[in-house]
Amino acid sequence: MQKKKRGPTPTGYVSRRGNGKYQAQIMINGQRYTETFRDEGSAEQYLKDMQVGVRRPDLLDEIVATRRFTLREVVEKRLDEIQGSEKSAAQARSALRQVLVKAPELAELRMRDILVRDIEKLVERRKAVGEAPRTINGLLSRISTSFEWAATHGDRELRNVALEAKWMPVPKPGDPDSFIYQRLDSEQETALIEAAEILRAQRRTCLEFSSLIRLALDTTMRRGELAKLDWEDIDWDRRTLLVRNAKNGSSRIVPLRGSTLRMLERLSPCDSGRVWAAPSTISRAWRKTRALAAEILQSAGKVVLARNLKTIRFHDLRFEGICRLFEDLDLGLTEREIAGISGHDSPEMLWHYSRNLNKSKVAEKFARAEGENWSYKPASAKRRPRAIAIRMNPDWRRFRDCTDLLEQAVWSMPIRDFAEDMGISDVAVHRACKRLGVRKPPKGYWIQREHRKAA
Repeated sequence: MQKKKRGPTPTGYVSRRGNGKYQAQIMINGQRYTETFRDEGSAEQYLKDMQVGVRRPDLLDEIVATRRFTLREVVEKRLDEIQGSEKSAAQARSALRQVLVKAPELAELRMRDILVRDIEKLVERRKAVGEAPRTINGLLSRISTSFEWAATHGDRELRNVALEAKWMPVPKPGDPDSFIYQRLDSEQETALIEAAEILRAQRRTCLEFSSLIRLALDTTMRRGELAKLDWEDIDWDRRTLLVRNAKNGSSRIVPLRGSTLRMLERLSPCDSGRVWAAPSTISRAWRKTRALAAEILQSAGKVVLARNLKTIRFHDLRFEGICRLFEDLDLGLTEREIAGISGHDSPEMLWHYSRNLNKSKVAEKFARAEGENWSYKPASAKRRPRAIAIRMNPDWRRFRDCTDLLEQAVWSMPIRDFAEDMGISDVAVHRACKRLGVRKPPKGYWIQREHRKAA
C-alpha cells in the first residue's frame, strides 16, 4: 500500500498593522488562525508554535487556548487549584489576589502581550505609592510564577518577562536596614496612652486602647494575635495566656506579669468571647490614637518626637516589647525564654528584632558586674560643660565685603586666629574668601614661616 504523501507544512506570514502592532496569519486544514501581537518576535513565535499543531492535531486546540490566556485568567485558574481551608491556603489565595488588585492593567493583557517595560512600569507605580521593596518584589514573584504556570500548561515557549525586568534592590540580611523597626520613646508612649484615654472618654473608639497598647508591649503579641485573643485563653491561676494559631501556624503560651494580669481584670472579663476586636478595628483605633498623640507632643513643643511618632506602626510595639525584654536587667531572661514569649522559631529572626538595643543598658550591666551602682540618667545634662557664647565682632562686616581688607588680614595671621578675633568660625572666613576671590596662603605657609624665623 502506497503511503499518503504529506503536503508542505504551512509557514504563515507576519504583517505590520497601522497601530504599531503585528498580525500573524496561518492556514491549517482549511481554517485560518489569526492573532495580533505588540511586537514582531511574539508574532513569529506564534507561527512556530502553530506549526507544532500541524504535526500534532491533538495539541492544536490546547495551543490555541493557552496562547489566549490573560493574566487574570491564569491567576483565577491558579486560585482554583489552591485547595483547603487551612491558614496557609488562605494566605496563598490572599497573596495571589493582590496581583489583580495592584496590577489591573496587566491583568487584562494576554500573557504573550506583556512586555518587560510593562513590568518595569508596574514597579515604578508601586514605588510611587510608597510600597517597600520587599512588597514590590513579592508581587513580581507571583507574576513570575503565573508565567511559569502558563508555560507548564501548554505555552511552553512563553518568555518569563517578569524575570527579565529589573527588580527592586533589597538590603542583605546583615545590613542594618534589612529589617527597619522603630523604637518607642517613653514620652511617645505616655502621649499614646493619654491620647487613647481621651478618645475613650470622647467615645470616638469602643476599645480600651490604652490597655491594648500596654498588653502589646508586655506580651510582644502581633495585631492579629491580639484580635483573636479570647477570655477563655487566659489562665488566671497560672498567669499565662494561650496564643492560638500564630503566624507560623503553631500555638504558644505567653507568661504574664502581675501588673498585666491586674490590668486585664479591670476590663470586666466575660466567661467567653473576644477580648478585643477585629484587626481592622484595631488598625483604625491605632491611626486615631497616633494622630492625637502626635498633636499632644506638637503642642508641648516636642516637634521631632511628634514627627517620628507619625511613622511608627502598630507592629513596632512588638519590636519595642522584645527590646525591653532584652534590656530589663531585673528579669535576666535568656534568648530561649524571650523566643518562647515572642514566638520566634529561629534565633536569627529574634536577633533582627533585638538589633537596636539601648547600649546604655549594656553599659549598666558592665557597671553592675564591677560592683558599681550606675545607671544613665538623661536629666544629668548639667554635668556637661556649658558652651561659651561668642559674640561676632562688628568689624567683620567690613572685612567680609572688602577684598583688599580680607586679603590683607588672611596674609597677616593664620585664618583660625583671625576668625577667633572676629568671633566667627574659620569656615565663614574661607567662604568669604571664595566669594570675593581672595587668594589664601598655601598649606603649611605659617609653619614654614616660623621655621625660617627660628633659623
